[in-house]
Amino acid sequence: MGISALLPSLKSIVRTKHVGEAYGGKRVAVDSYCWLHRGAYSCSVELVEGIPTDKFVTSFMKRAFMLRRVGVEALFVFDGGRMPGKANEEADRGRNRLEAKTRARKHARAGNTTAANEQYQRAVDVSPEMALAVIHELKTNGFECIVAPYEADAQMAYLIRNDFVHGIVTEDSDMIPHKCASVFFKMDNDGIGQEIRYDDIQKNKDLSF
Repeated sequence: MGISALLPSLKSIVRTKHVGEAYGGKRVAVDSYCWLHRGAYSCSVELVEGIPTDKFVTSFMKRAFMLRRVGVEALFVFDGGRMPGKANEEADRGRNRLEAKTRARKHARAGNTTAANEQYQRAVDVSPEMALAVIHELKTNGFECIVAPYEADAQMAYLIRNDFVHGIVTEDSDMIPHKCASVFFKMDNDGIGQEIRYDDIQKNKDLSF
């Protein structure tokens, strides 16, 4: 989910660049569930309605192969077990997805495709089976991946703070408080994204540290 308003507050130290420029010849940890969610949005109707699809695998692998082409060695980190302390939050999310599914079907019956697709995206859930399908494809193509004991954030923080990787590729701001040396956000399909380096934090203009 990320930390609300943190990234906009750090805009003065954001470096927009290509992932190959940031990490070419280096190793990064990829927050894999972020990519899974992104891929799931492209086939949300199928996933929510139980229609077989592997579009989310194709979407994920396109990005993985892009990293390989530009010389970035990726270690794909997947979430593991659910955090016991987040049981209530997970229950709320489940109810919200169910309500979104109901709204999506209502819009679809009314012929409002745009509204239906928006609600289907809100209703989609990334399952362990989806993660397993991606892990299988990654291993088949020679990529390295690990499953964290719980959420991937702590595992990735350990990896970068102990010099196993040079950077973190993710979609939100959760990794910044972990004092990660380099975090790469919002990477598009062409590899353009935004890097924040922890050493630059004290130079930030909009939010004082």
